[in-house]
Amino acid sequence: MSDKRFFEDEEFDIGEYLGRALSMVPENKIYNVKLRFTAVVAFDVAAIQWHRTQKVTFEDDGSAILEFRVDGLNEIIWWILSYGDRVQVLAPKTLREKITEIAQRVVEVNKQESHAK
Repeated sequence: MSDKRFFEDEEFDIGEYLGRALSMVPENKIYNVKLRFTAVVAFDVAAIQWHRTQKVTFEDDGSAILEFRVDGLNEIIWWILSYGDRVQVLAPKTLREKITEIAQRVVEVNKQESHAK
């Protein structure tokens, strides 16, 4: 409990405040992100509104192309990685490179023998 009182600011717009960040952390650089999700997850991924700029196109093979116009890449990287080999980054190139770099590091870390036995 608190003695403080809070009043609604009629002029405050949460969408404007957060910009186009995927979730909550705008980075002040807009990217056009284009991802292809395999048919295995396409319907489930497309059923959720992940971002207000989201566009979905279903392909003949059952895959789905999702496009976003987002502010920053750091938040979306971890979301993409959570889909593993069921998502392909089509654009931008810098995002594809970051995902590839992280995935390669994961492989290397998991190839190493565990010293904790």
